[in-house]
Amino acid sequence: MAKFVGIYNNKGGVGKTTVTLFLADFLSSITIRGKKSRVLVIDFDSQSSCANAILGLERVTELKREGKTLSGMLKSMINNKRYNLYKRREKRE
Repeated sequence: MAKFVGIYNNKGGVGKTTVTLFLADFLSSITIRGKKSRVLVIDFDSQSSCANAILGLERVTELKREGKTLSGMLKSMINNKRYNLYKRREKRE
């Protein structure tokens, strides 16, 4: 059964990203009833601090450039365009 946890605070600099990353790391390290837990972190912050920490700055920059962000997906949906999250990346030489 899925459990949901949200970390939210309007004020900046209160440790939301730090708490989120440490909580995600802890929860992903535990086993419940013989199954390793899975954690999904969704970063709504425009600074992408969680995404940068998890994926790395280079990958996040690439995803932003390709429009494969939450805001990019929502814009495509608003404009009634099909959004392909799994489109293959071009290989670079």
